[in-house]
Amino acid sequence: MRFALASTLLAATALAACSDDHGHEHDDPDVEGCEHLGGGPFAPVTATDNPSAAPAIRADHQAYTVTLPARPIGQGGFVTFAAPEAIDYLFVLDQPVVATFATGSGAVTPEESGTGSPACAEIQRRYLVALPVGTATIELTSPDVTSVNLVVEPASHNH
Repeated sequence: MRFALASTLLAATALAACSDDHGHEHDDPDVEGCEHLGGGPFAPVTATDNPSAAPAIRADHQAYTVTLPARPIGQGGFVTFAAPEAIDYLFVLDQPVVATFATGSGAVTPEESGTGSPACAEIQRRYLVALPVGTATIELTSPDVTSVNLVVEPASHNH
């Protein structure tokens, strides 16, 4: 009896660990963002001055290391995000970079935006944005930051 109980507990623990390792299904998208800002994986992209030629980022369990080219005043450029479903998305950044969002219908005001997160020190900026299905253009700007890590996580409407 004791062996059966121990085996069941061991199997349940292994299953829970496996689903957490492979599913990345955290209840808190900030925690998921922290995990990838701190430990990657990292995919390099360079933002562009032309929104129609901007590189794509995805909500795919990795951080995008976005290089921000020099502008006449400061640093900045565009990336795109193709929202596969009409839900809220959390965009977290590890540098104090300003992000603005637009779709084909015009500017999109974040539902929430702020500096930092109680989940971890890596998050310097966070934006909760309701996006329709389709491609959004994100402009990243800073007076002096030349590179920023950016993670996108689907977020619950109940956030």
